[in-house]
Amino acid sequence: MNNLDLIKRSIHDETVARDTVLDNAATQQYYKDLLDALSIKNFPLIEVNTIAKKTYMLEWRSTAQCYLVFDHYLMDNIHILNQIVLGEHKSAQLDAYFFKIMAEECYTNKKFTLAIKFAGSYLNIIDGVIKQYLEEQFADQIPNYLFIQQAFLIAHELFHFTLNQEPSLYSKGIKSKTHYLKKIYDYAYVRDSSVASLMQKSIKDTDLVEECFCDSTGIIQAIDVGLKLGKLNIIESSLAVALAIMNQFTVSSIQSVVKQSGRMLYDGVLSLFNMRVLHFKAYTSQYIEEFFSKHESQVFQREVENMYMSWMEKVQLPIIRQLHSSSVELNEHSEFDLCGSEELKRAKKVLRQIFNS
Repeated sequence: MNNLDLIKRSIHDETVARDTVLDNAATQQYYKDLLDALSIKNFPLIEVNTIAKKTYMLEWRSTAQCYLVFDHYLMDNIHILNQIVLGEHKSAQLDAYFFKIMAEECYTNKKFTLAIKFAGSYLNIIDGVIKQYLEEQFADQIPNYLFIQQAFLIAHELFHFTLNQEPSLYSKGIKSKTHYLKKIYDYAYVRDSSVASLMQKSIKDTDLVEECFCDSTGIIQAIDVGLKLGKLNIIESSLAVALAIMNQFTVSSIQSVVKQSGRMLYDGVLSLFNMRVLHFKAYTSQYIEEFFSKHESQVFQREVENMYMSWMEKVQLPIIRQLHSSSVELNEHSEFDLCGSEELKRAKKVLRQIFNS
């Protein structure tokens, strides 16, 4: 068994592997091209499909070799949320999504009784949701959106790796991006002092600054991919990336609340997220105006605000309400379930079948 097989087995041992990941030639070729563009050497890609829904850098302990683990199930989640935001919204679609991801996250956090409960709620409504899905005509750009979003997420993670490997670039980049965020802060202070106060705290968070720095590289690469594909224009590619950031936040919101046993540690996290979105909008607008046109920049500014409001209305606020409703149960099951071995074995088997649907 080679190193890649050992790593995948190690990853799968910690979660639930879904259907086998098919060879994705387009992803592999894009990854290779991006490594060349960013002058990155020896950073192999490992593609998985698990309920962990995480894309991250992994350092293999025996060789100190670093890999990018790209979880395709994260893209499945983003795709479902894309459909809800861009399509004709039906609350049952979001409910089905919520119950399924809650079941997965409860399973991940060894809350098996709750996992079974949420999985049951999912099964009770999924047939109707599938019927709605087959009848609904989604926006034509959704499949193209997904490829641009994947390109952005990969480019974003690759730049994290670059920063990790080059301390001088990290130091200069963080300093420069902090200065840029302060300029946004100064503008916001003139308009709204309460918003500016939250932003001032956010700017001191080095992790946030790094996220914004990596977003800058990600959006440039994603726009380039969109133009090369010839299916999305500059504005559409930029909106796809904005929606990826929002949908990824939705996923992480659910994961965080389940992990914290129902505690809604939300205000501070939301402030950091809003700062990231604010940076993305400002930076992308500036980039589009500088390298394309002022008119396209203005259209992007208008359209991204509409998309943010649609995402909040159709996805994020309903999810927050669902999480509030579930918080008591999550808190009551704050400890790992102590099921009997046979009962637990049967529960895991049923849940794994559901997670593969």
